[in-house]
Amino acid sequence: MEMKKNLMINCDLCDTRNMNEEDLAGYEHIIINTDLLVVNSRSKGILNRLPAICNMDSSLELEDDVELVSINSDYELCATSVISQNTALHVNGNLNIRPGTEEALTHFVSISVNGQVKYPEELAPYLGNLRVNGASTCIPTGCIEVKPKFTIDRFFPIRARENGCYFAEEKVLLLDPQVDLAALTAKNVTFVTPAFLTTEALAPAALGMFNEKTELELIPADFAYVDGDVTLNEALLQKYGGRLYIDGNLTLNADSTPLIDRMEGLYVNGDITLTKKQMEALKKLDASYKDTCIVKGMCIENKAMLKIDQNLINSAPDGITIRNCAKINIKKDISAETILEKLELENCAIISCTPEQRGAVELIGQNIAKIMDGTEDKEDEGSQIFKMIQQAANSKIVNADHYNL
Repeated sequence: MEMKKNLMINCDLCDTRNMNEEDLAGYEHIIINTDLLVVNSRSKGILNRLPAICNMDSSLELEDDVELVSINSDYELCATSVISQNTALHVNGNLNIRPGTEEALTHFVSISVNGQVKYPEELAPYLGNLRVNGASTCIPTGCIEVKPKFTIDRFFPIRARENGCYFAEEKVLLLDPQVDLAALTAKNVTFVTPAFLTTEALAPAALGMFNEKTELELIPADFAYVDGDVTLNEALLQKYGGRLYIDGNLTLNADSTPLIDRMEGLYVNGDITLTKKQMEALKKLDASYKDTCIVKGMCIENKAMLKIDQNLINSAPDGITIRNCAKINIKKDISAETILEKLELENCAIISCTPEQRGAVELIGQNIAKIMDGTEDKEDEGSQIFKMIQQAANSKIVNADHYNL
């Protein structure tokens, strides 16, 4: 008797509304892996009767006469977009909805987005059927959108519009003392943004351009502004000096320790990653920061494979923190006591160790997907290859962006 085949469908969107039960009844298993599963009342009943397994992020029920438009990239909906009546839109990317699209939005019975959505505030009443798997940004009515992190430079007063209101999603920065703030005030320029970062000297003349909801972030006098996440090293101090305002996170490694004494002031608009010994030295500086992450001496991150042996342990007398690595192999000559004393493991997929090491790994590990200690059921390589060939020969596999079942 011939063995029944399996059907596996891997796709971003699977539309089951026109599925035929007779065509699928001959499969032993039907596995659907999809971001969005589209069904109707008839196909839901068929899927319940068939040996089907649906792995999905979300599902959407649509009538048969609804036209489904699937976009597998970023998409912009504007006033000139031609949209048919009774349409469902699925965007696997970012969706930017422009002003003047009121009529087009009334044609959609559903909009689902696997990404970020931006839309003008006046269109909010038309977006009751919007589902977003990501962030949504509402641009206030009448505002001109600029970069999420927008810097007012010396040329902006010349280019700015009269009575212009500008929207920055993250924050507005004013760092250059040569900016003609009087010209911006004369043009009645204003900003809508969550935060405004500037120096103590420039703040009084600029605050009138922002409303009371905007958080004010002040850079102390004589501090150098540093944009983004950085590591404390010699190059950083040579470029910016010993008084730093870091608009991001700061990391200290083993080479950073002697540089702490050379710092005169530190403000971190984020978190600091450092060791316990470095934390003691930093306390003398009276630094300002949001939070600290205490790690062991050496930090190793983002490795596909990593072997931990005695030589690596010996090279890091203050210990090792390992983060965001795929597979880690701890050699059997590393004792459980050494693991507890010298290692920290965070956000790693697979840790390979001995049964004697497993308890220590479980104690120090955080967010570890799988620990393998060699006691798992094993198959010889030949059996594994044979099973893979047998499964492939007995399966129909479909890989697609959009699949109509």
